This record gives sequence, C-alpha cells and structure tokens, in this order.
Amino acid sequence: MSLRELSRTETALVGVRITCLSTVHGGLDEGLLMKALDMVVTADPVLPARIGGGGTGYHLYLPDAEPPSLRRGIGSLYAELDVPIGPGDPLLRAVLFRGEEEDTFVLGAAHALFGRHGLTELSETIWRVYTALADGTEVPTIVPGPRLPDTFAGQGNRVTQRGRKLPFDRGGKPGVETQRILVQPKTTRRLAEVAKAANTSVPSLVGAATLLAVRDVLTPHSGALPLCFASTAGLCFTDVSPDLDPLALARRIAGGTPVPDQLIAEVATVRLSDFGSVSAPAMPDGVELTDLQVHVSPRWTPSGQGCLPFGMLVVDGRLDLSIAYRTECFGAESIRQVLDGTYAVLDQVSSARDSR
Repeated sequence: MSLRELSRTETALVGVRITCLSTVHGGLDEGLLMKALDMVVTADPVLPARIGGGGTGYHLYLPDAEPPSLRRGIGSLYAELDVPIGPGDPLLRAVLFRGEEEDTFVLGAAHALFGRHGLTELSETIWRVYTALADGTEVPTIVPGPRLPDTFAGQGNRVTQRGRKLPFDRGGKPGVETQRILVQPKTTRRLAEVAKAANTSVPSLVGAATLLAVRDVLTPHSGALPLCFASTAGLCFTDVSPDLDPLALARRIAGGTPVPDQLIAEVATVRLSDFGSVSAPAMPDGVELTDLQVHVSPRWTPSGQGCLPFGMLVVDGRLDLSIAYRTECFGAESIRQVLDGTYAVLDQVSSARDSR
C-alpha cells in the first residue's frame, strides 16, 4: 500500500545510510531491547514502511513483510556500517553486537526519512522505553519522530562547478572504518559563544574547519584552492586559502543550494551532517551508556569520486565529530590528518576567544 510521495529533499537523500551506535556496559537484556524496539516501530506508521520507485519518483509504501526487528550482530561492526539501506530495504536496521564487557546497539536508518534530530531522537526513545520496561514503570508515550523539512525552493539540479577532493591514497581491501575527534564541553561552549558573536553557527564553524584542514592536506603552504562544502542546506563553492579566517569562511558556507545526494558525491569536497545536541538517556540500574556516536556511510560515484562524510553530534555538551571512510580509498593516516587539522582550527578559534 502506497503511503505518500517523497519530498524533493527526501528524494535527494535516497540511498544514504546514517547510523547511531550506542555502547552499553552492564547487564543488557536483549529480550527487553527487542520488545522496546518493536513497541517504538509499531507506534510510528512510517517506520514499517519502505522506499519504492526510482529516479525522481520515489514513494513510501507498506510492504507485505515483517517490520524491522532486532537481530544479533555477526562478524565485524565495521562491516555492518557498510550494509546499504536503499529502495526496497527496511527503513531501519537494528543490530546488537554482544561483547564480554560491553555491547553495541547499532541503529541504521535511511537518511531520507530521518533528519537533523530524527535518528538520535529515535535512539533515545528506544532506550527510554527499554528503561521503563526494565524498571517496571509506566512506558512513556511514544511520539513519531521528526521528518526532514522540504528545503528545496525550486532550484535546478544543474551544477557546473567541482570542488577539489582528497585524492585516494591506497587500494586496500574494500570496507568501512571510522575515526573521530572529541571536543571537551568547555571548548564546545566557547565555540558556541564564538559562533554566536560572529553571526554564524557551530555547524558552519565546524564545516569551515574541515575545509581548511582538507585544503592543508591537499597542498600545504600553497595558495587558494576551489573547494565545495555540502550540508543539509545544500552546496557552497568557495576558494579556500591557508590564511583564510575560519569565521569568515563559516559565514560564507552557511547557505547553499539543495541538490540530490548523488550530485553531492560528485562535486563536494566534504559533507557535514549535523545531528544536533542530545543528552545521554537514563538507563536502568546496572546498565551504563558509555558511548554514543553517529556516522554517515560514505558514498562514491561510479567514477570512484566521493566526498568525505562528517557526522557531528553534541552529547552532554561535548562535540563529537566523526568520519566513516572506505578503506579501499583512504588509509587511516590521511583521515587522521584531516581530523587533527580540523581539531587544530577549532582549538585555535576557541583559544582566540580566551585571549580577548
């Protein structure tokens, strides 16, 4: 049964997987987690649906199949991040990896149906229901999560510019790995103050830092390079020189022209997905949520070109910036260079605030 057509913004993100990882220490009850997931999926009429169609004519439909349910992880967690969620697949993929001391709950989703806060709010809801079931208290009301707003305003999808990209530096075994940087709450607060004073946003400031870091890795000590920043708002092409003020660059990239994600992979240098700010959910006695992170699975065009996908999440006031990358394209060292360079820019900006 067809539910509705996808909006232009949703259509632009078809085929992109986003993933929330919850690492838990203690006696996690797999049966209760499965029950909590089932209750949340049942309460939201969209979650059992799938994406159908093709080209620009995608739609949501209810399949004659079982709704998403919890499965046990087999093999590598990184291999799970590489499992696609595209047309015809369930919108959610929930997998539990059991360990000796810690377990990891992997909640993958179709980015087309989960916006800035959608996936993290869904994860939080599942844990709230799980905690209520474990404590024997009243299960909280389950409210369907937010969907992506339609940010397209009739712009065409024709783009003639191309941003420089980080060149592939290896031909290793195909797969996905991740790296991240963590910015402490005090520095995260300073970055928010700096961004506000400069009439920009923290995501735009982080985006500026990623562009400056990539530019430095591409050609250290050279002149300006044409780069392209992509976010939910769209694309922004700009020349980036080594001495460019990060705040000026942040204001420059704050806007953009929305285009399909396939086009972003072709033309963008980096892409930043902002998952907002969350607090770690309360857990039952004996169970502790030790880590929460998000990733945007890397996507490459048939020609082998793709942009670096950054995922940004603030957890309990701490900025977490991650990259999921393909190991047949990049070595760990080049990705670490980009992240270290990004951190250096953010640290410079926050330190300059302290010196005033």
